[in-house]
Amino acid sequence: MSKNARQIDYRLRLGKYVERRMMCTAFQKLSLFYPLSKYKYIGFGAYYFSDFYLFHKELGIEKMLSIEKSNSNEVKLRYEFNKPFNCIDIDFRESSIVLPEIEWDTPSIIWLDYTSCLTSDIVADIATTLRRSLSGSIISFTLKIDSDFYKDNESIDSPIKISETQVYVNKVGKEYAPREISKKDLTPKFLHTVYTRTINNIISKILFERNASSMGENIEWVQLFNFKYADGVTMYTIGGILVQGESHKARLDDIDFDRLQFIRRGEEQFEIAIPNLTIKEIKYLEGIMPYGINADGSIKGEYKVKGNDPSIPTNDILNFAKIYKYFPTFTESRL
Repeated sequence: MSKNARQIDYRLRLGKYVERRMMCTAFQKLSLFYPLSKYKYIGFGAYYFSDFYLFHKELGIEKMLSIEKSNSNEVKLRYEFNKPFNCIDIDFRESSIVLPEIEWDTPSIIWLDYTSCLTSDIVADIATTLRRSLSGSIISFTLKIDSDFYKDNESIDSPIKISETQVYVNKVGKEYAPREISKKDLTPKFLHTVYTRTINNIISKILFERNASSMGENIEWVQLFNFKYADGVTMYTIGGILVQGESHKARLDDIDFDRLQFIRRGEEQFEIAIPNLTIKEIKYLEGIMPYGINADGSIKGEYKVKGNDPSIPTNDILNFAKIYKYFPTFTESRL
């Protein structure tokens, strides 16, 4: 969205970069469902269009829609100038208006990458994508982890105070909020679990309604992603694939997404923690991956630098080992 586009340079966020590369790797496996070039991509591009650039280059997707709320002609011109390919259409209306009007005639990759916390407006967008997307589509949602957002924002002079749990229920809707939420659940450490349970409730309700009104085979949701990363602000991404019919279930088995180490089927998260490393340390660690470290993060003897122990903290080594395949390549230059 235009406001966030001015606040965030998406090219410099390493956690987001790694997440995007991981998701792209998963998307590449979709060719068993449908030719990748025939998929449609729907997302929020911001001025940088980083995901659009990657998915067009790596997946060959040519049907692309970026939803960017703006009424400013200057902003619209800047978006049009910055879009990297002419196969990207930009719609400057609210996502709540755009999503119901899309022609859902092919499988899609939808990534609604919000920079805010879960609200009823976002719930409505989630519901729309679940109602309309075809089998073989992957749908992902990114949300901000901010427990302060759900604190009572009524006037401090008001005699009626609303609990944080009630604020959450009010903001996302009683029918979707988990039945039991404690104040502890809404702290930064546990809020992602509440998000996951809420979104699973949305999925269950919408797909039940969709299947009940259809004469065809039931469509199901299979979770693939549950990411956490912090590029200054802690973010959460959940995503999954819709499958319908035995033939598509068989294709899903053939794909075997679980071979990718970052796939998460439930509430457990894959945390993308960016290690604090120099360029020389990165090059060294890349050179000994994937077999040069022990389970505790220590470097195996035969891979140590003779006479020059790099003394890299084991926590940084372990974090790097989890993501090195998707880590950006750095070079250093001095002028």
